[in-house]
Amino acid sequence: MYLKKRYYRIIESLIKKVIRFINNSKNNSLKTTIRSAIYYTTQKDRILFSNNNDAKYLLASWDWISQKLFIDQGFDFGVLIKAKKLLGKKNSKSTLINVGAHIGSTCIPAIKKNYFKNLIAFEPSKRNFRLLKANVLLNEIDGRTQVYNLALSNKKANLHLGMLAGDASGSSTGGV
Repeated sequence: MYLKKRYYRIIESLIKKVIRFINNSKNNSLKTTIRSAIYYTTQKDRILFSNNNDAKYLLASWDWISQKLFIDQGFDFGVLIKAKKLLGKKNSKSTLINVGAHIGSTCIPAIKKNYFKNLIAFEPSKRNFRLLKANVLLNEIDGRTQVYNLALSNKKANLHLGMLAGDASGSSTGGV
């Protein structure tokens, strides 16, 4: 019994040293490689936590957007920055309306960086909506945020939200 406990203590010590080394490293490729290894060895029905400079996220281990967000520490935020520049300084940027907000990969950093004062976000998938709400709270922007579990359309109707083949995230296939 003693040898078994000792064995696990040695493994624990080695893991702590590796984690400290990675946390203190300036090598971004190494950090990305480690995040990739963690993502790809996580079971596909789990929730992961990511804490990068822009925001904190609870992420789905079964979703390709969450995969990019976890491994690369961002997803398509540059598109919002380009759109903001195209709008110019004269246009009001007080409220961001995010249709299809997913888990908040674009809208949460936009609010945290004060690119917009307020957020109204719509996400039709119940699974993603729950993560979006949790991420809003986790990032302490709930006072400036309204989130809705709705799909938007130019027609009033009740429709079934479909999923893309191989995507268990509940993402919309369009057509709503």
